[in-house]
Amino acid sequence: MPDAPVDDAPDADRLPDLGGLQVSLRRAVHVTIRGLADPHGLTVEDFGLLNAIRIRGPGSIRQLARALNYDPTSVSRQAFRLTEEGLLNSERSSEDRRIVTLSLTERGATLTRDINEQVEDSYRQLLVGSTPDDLEGFVNTIQRIRTNFRSMSSA
Repeated sequence: MPDAPVDDAPDADRLPDLGGLQVSLRRAVHVTIRGLADPHGLTVEDFGLLNAIRIRGPGSIRQLARALNYDPTSVSRQAFRLTEEGLLNSERSSEDRRIVTLSLTERGATLTRDINEQVEDSYRQLLVGSTPDDLEGFVNTIQRIRTNFRSMSSA
């Protein structure tokens, strides 16, 4: 005789709560990064800016703000503070004095690399029990959602 159906079995027609899942994932990542950045006097946003420069290379405040989906005024304030702390270099364009290019100092590059290595270790811990196929499926699903959202937004 077959097993009786389980009442709490997932409903194949029910969609997952994408918003709830996104909030949970964002919180896990945010708390992880905050715990690693705080001891160095950095916010999650500060680390995001420094890490974007580490990955992308030097860029203008406007370019970095766009890449991070941050407000340019906020990036400008962050840049001033991080420059004062010796983590960023800030250079005005000789052609257009309104354009400021940000780059990491040696100290900023070392600190950002060290924190990033710790973040990656934490991500590995968050992903314990996930198979390579799980991760590939997760990434593909997120990319598909982003593509579909862009299509919906431009329609």
